[in-house]
Order: sequence, then structure tokens, then C-alpha cells
Amino acid sequence: MKASIFALLLVLAGCGGKTPTISTDTATARSGTVFLGDSITNRWDLNAYFPGKNYLDAGIEGQRTDEMLARLPEILSGSNVCQGSATSQTCQTVTPPNIVVIYAGWNNLIQGRDPQQAISDIQSMVQLCIARGAHPIVATIYHFDPSFSAGSPAFPDGNSLDGPADLIDQGIRQMNVPIVDLEQVFLTQSGYTQDGVHPIPAGYAQMRDAYDVVLTAPIQKSLFRRLTASATAAQPQSHD
Repeated sequence: MKASIFALLLVLAGCGGKTPTISTDTATARSGTVFLGDSITNRWDLNAYFPGKNYLDAGIEGQRTDEMLARLPEILSGSNVCQGSATSQTCQTVTPPNIVVIYAGWNNLIQGRDPQQAISDIQSMVQLCIARGAHPIVATIYHFDPSFSAGSPAFPDGNSLDGPADLIDQGIRQMNVPIVDLEQVFLTQSGYTQDGVHPIPAGYAQMRDAYDVVLTAPIQKSLFRRLTASATAAQPQSHD
């Protein structure tokens, strides 16, 4: 039952979307999965929620989409995968990842940035992953927890973020990549966060279940092959 429910959360929203372009820089040997994000990702104990998977956490507190995009090249090369805060981070060198899970946009909203810029940044992250031979997965932004209808000390104007968040989610659903629709996971719920934004353990457990379906779905490999083939075919051909 759980698998069938969460299978509905895998949105392959390619209808009307543009296939990202791809370069020929796809020869790097890749393995493993990195979760790229902000404080929501940084505070998620991936080893506890995904035992034995060895997923890497690259969440940095307070980061916007443009800041994640700026550090993505080092993550894709495996040379500098960092987790922590703006002032204190733990960084490591790893095998270049095969899959990059992107959850981004909250801090753009909190800082009053243009949602369209967040969409553009996320699309650029998707394109860069594919250009480097990695496989991107993108998550939508869930709504501000309605349990904090009057806001919270950390986010006093939290409810005003739902409209801009919906705009970002609409943009994400137009991207021709696997999508984890967290907005739908929590749409009819309340009490899944500790402050309106950051999940409690039960909230993280629901996120794990949603991600698990996408990360283990048989359709994933065939979809990525299709994306790569389509993007490669779209490249201009040289003629001697």
C-alpha cells in the first residue's frame, strides 16, 4: 500500500518542458548519491533514515539556490562536498556522485528573492548535472506548516511564503527529470515541522519514504538513459 501511494509522488513532469542540453563531459566514473540543500538537508541524519545507503549530505544552513549552484561543480567533481553552516563546515573529497538530489528554494523565499530566479537556478543545476554525466532528482517545496498559522519565532511571516513556493513548484514540475513532490506529501497535513519549516522526525520519515520510491524505482535508469540520449541528439553536429 505504501509503495502504491508514494509511487504517485514520483512526478515525471516532462510535458511541455525542455530537455536539458548536455556536453560531452560524461566520461568520469561516478557512484553514490549526494543530497544538495540548505538547513533542512543539513539537519537530516541521512545515515539513520537510509541505513546502509551511504548517502552524502551536502546541506548548508541558509543557502539560496544561487549559492548551491555556485558550489555544484565541486560537488560533481567530488573534490569538495561540504555540510554545515555558513561559518563552520565539514568538507570531504569523494568519488564523483552518480545521483544528485536537489532540494532548494526555501531561503530564496525567506529572503524575499524572485521565485523565477530560483527556478532558473534549479534548472541550471539540472543542466549542469546532466552535462557532467550525473543524474539529478529535484524535490518540490512543501507549504509552511499550518500548525504555525500565526507564524513562528523563527519565521513570523511564514504563511506568506506559500504563494511564491507554489510558483517555484510549478517551475520544478516543468523540468524533464524525476521529481519528488514533497508539496503533495504534506499538502493536507499539519504538525510535521518544529517551526513551520524544519521537519520533526516524523516529517523526515515521510520525506524518506517519498525519496526512497524515486531513488529505487526501476523507471529511474530508463528515464535517465532517455534524457541523456535525447540531450545528446539535440547537440549541434560538427561537419568537417
